[in-house]
Amino acid sequence: MSIEIKEVQLKNYGKCLSMNNGKLNLLVTIDVGPRIIWFGPDGGPNLLYQDNADLYTEQGEAFDKVFGPGSCYHLYGGHRLWLAPEQIPESYYPDNEPVIYSLLPDGVRFTPPCQRPSEIQLSLEIMMAPQAQDVMILHAGQNCSDKKRQFALWGITAMAPGGTLYVPQNPEKDTLLANRAFAFWPYSHINDDRFYMGDRYITLQQNQVQGAGKNSNRFKVGCNNFAGWCAYVNQGMVFTKRYVHNKDVRYTDFGCSFEAYVDDNLLEIETFSPLYHVEPQETIKHVENWSVFPAPGPRPAPRDEEAIAQYFA
Repeated sequence: MSIEIKEVQLKNYGKCLSMNNGKLNLLVTIDVGPRIIWFGPDGGPNLLYQDNADLYTEQGEAFDKVFGPGSCYHLYGGHRLWLAPEQIPESYYPDNEPVIYSLLPDGVRFTPPCQRPSEIQLSLEIMMAPQAQDVMILHAGQNCSDKKRQFALWGITAMAPGGTLYVPQNPEKDTLLANRAFAFWPYSHINDDRFYMGDRYITLQQNQVQGAGKNSNRFKVGCNNFAGWCAYVNQGMVFTKRYVHNKDVRYTDFGCSFEAYVDDNLLEIETFSPLYHVEPQETIKHVENWSVFPAPGPRPAPRDEEAIAQYFA
């Protein structure tokens, strides 16, 4: 079976491009964004969060000054590409215009309008093989200005509520040098019941609260994830994200290449490229690999590290 690619309409999001390889189904918004707004097994549930109620928006005087009067950022949901380090309003670019897409030999490239006034051109390429249970997401950012700029690419995936995130701790290979770095945001309580830091794994639970408001009950943590993977277990499925952590380069947020955010509505899985000095017309890239497969059984308790190790063996 070849990959089926077609335009469809999705309630609340307008025109989207559907990609189906017989195993996985994926929808990308093209009226706005782009956002990977749907991802899951063919015929199965959507594993991503959709902000159907438009809870997460940002606007105001700073947005009007930088982006123009009446500018408003909408989360929309799903997977998005941002620029780091995080700044307001610059990171919250109001990407509410149509997206151009082009077919590639093994996937599709999605290109929104060049960001203003930074003159940084972002794009997403999604590569999918027939009958495969994984996809590759290639993020790219080109400096189209005439000045050197410093930024990192930031892939953020908003997951559907109700799941548990599992992240491996860095292995013990050198007892003389520190090998784990963590970052906590001012609103994060380290003794939050949803968060567990063990010797072998870190876990974070999303507990959905009906009627919760924007950013309610927030928690965020970052780390230098040497293994370059994580897994989110929800709705009887295991979603894994993989990327490459380079130990020899600089990352934002005290060296974090991986971050996770949770509130009462969603959980976000975030990976970063290194922080680059980008010359005029230069392009930087950041790759993630996603896979989905049926859960081998009930999700392991978030503090049972032996059960977690066996679950993902």
